Amino acid sequence: MRGFAYDAQGNIKTDGTKNLQYFYNLSNLPSLIRTTAGTSAQGRIVYLWDGTKVMVQDGSGKGRVYRGSFVYNLTSLEVTGVESIVHDEGRIIVTQG
Repeated sequence: MRGFAYDAQGNIKTDGTKNLQYFYNLSNLPSLIRTTAGTSAQGRIVYLWDGTKVMVQDGSGKGRVYRGSFVYNLTSLEVTGVESIVHDEGRIIVTQG
């Protein structure tokens, strides 16, 4: 399949150019991205009941965890440290060294 397919709400369901399928939760927010073969998850997004994003994770388990203004690195379901802190003036990015 080449091209795109959308659901009744206008959400993308399939991306034929990248061979991806998109799935949405009850709040109509994207929650899972899979290959069109359905064999492997390419990404997952977790939200609170009010739509606040809590976690973004790729197929290997790496990603980000969001807690208020703090963004943490995630490696295979283990939080490894602060990635950045968001505030009114911008963002502080934590660097090594």
